[in-house]
Amino acid sequence: MNENIPLTEKFHYTKRFLEVALEKAYDGIYSRDTGLPIYIDPNSQDSNNSIKKIELSESHFQKILSQENGIFLTPTKQEEFFRPNTVIKNIEEFETLLKKYVNYLNTSNKNFYKIDKKHNFSSYMYYLVKTLTNSDNQDLSQYIQTFIGFLHDNNFENLKKEGKIGSINLDNENSNYFDVLARRAEEYYGSETPYTMRYALDKKGFKYTMPFVRYGISGNQAYIYSIQRKGKTNFKHKRIKELNGKFNSVNSGVKHDRDITPSMLVSATIFLGMLKGIGIENIKIADFLTRRFGHYEGFPSYEESLKLQENITNKFLKTFNRLASQFDGIDIISYPNDYDSYLNLKLGKNISSKNKLLNDFFELGFNYGKNQIDIER
Repeated sequence: MNENIPLTEKFHYTKRFLEVALEKAYDGIYSRDTGLPIYIDPNSQDSNNSIKKIELSESHFQKILSQENGIFLTPTKQEEFFRPNTVIKNIEEFETLLKKYVNYLNTSNKNFYKIDKKHNFSSYMYYLVKTLTNSDNQDLSQYIQTFIGFLHDNNFENLKKEGKIGSINLDNENSNYFDVLARRAEEYYGSETPYTMRYALDKKGFKYTMPFVRYGISGNQAYIYSIQRKGKTNFKHKRIKELNGKFNSVNSGVKHDRDITPSMLVSATIFLGMLKGIGIENIKIADFLTRRFGHYEGFPSYEESLKLQENITNKFLKTFNRLASQFDGIDIISYPNDYDSYLNLKLGKNISSKNKLLNDFFELGFNYGKNQIDIER
């Protein structure tokens, strides 16, 4: 590389990332060698200035790149009470990873990842810090490697359109079979994950929409960020009430964590079965997402916003705690903050549950996933 090229050109992607990050999410850049500031956003104290343009100079970049142990970005004053510093340990490695990330965006045939007028370069740079957990913040390069894996993942691509993945009998009556439908939906720009797995039960035209799973797959690990249901559902409808009654059987004999939503437990069970079927055994369940606070505006206080986030996160994690407790062969390896910000699950051999409904749903997902692997071979 020509040493006469300005550093701001050699590290073009890092420079642009830092500028975007400072414009949208951070107040300053600090040295990991000394803990002293390298750059402080001049507008960081002006809470009324919602639009700002940052351009790092050559001299700023020389200071940034001279740090042997990298840098960390400090959150804005409004967010510092719930958000940690974001660490970039090796800037040369960081530049290489950003190049890979941008090259994929420029060459992707997936609409969600194309850089265009609607989804521009700056937005995708900011997207990298949108879904960080607390431990992801401690090594942004590692997180980008994971995210690049998300972008390359093509598992379940055959479910671009909704398709039947099996049938399920919800009770002992032979007439109560439902087709289980699934679709891997490409998420809209700005979502927490590139894909959701959407499920529905169908019986002779009566279609019941299940909660969907937000996820990403990187290498041999799957990351699950949330289980959600959107849209209005008439839970007073006779057939929907009947279905919910069937789902309640997952609580049979269980005395702990009963405040989970049974249909969400079922969606999680199907999805874990599908992952096991394609050979993925390491599952990371995301804890607190630091940028998710932006979705809960209008609350009178930080405390109320935090309480809502905690309730959502706790219920999400309880769903997988319940699932692991009801299955032999699904083990919790670690809890959030044991060594990272994830609930880590391991899918072992001979997975089974004494709860017939859960066992049947897991087997349905597993058989579908295994069938896809067999077809590819």
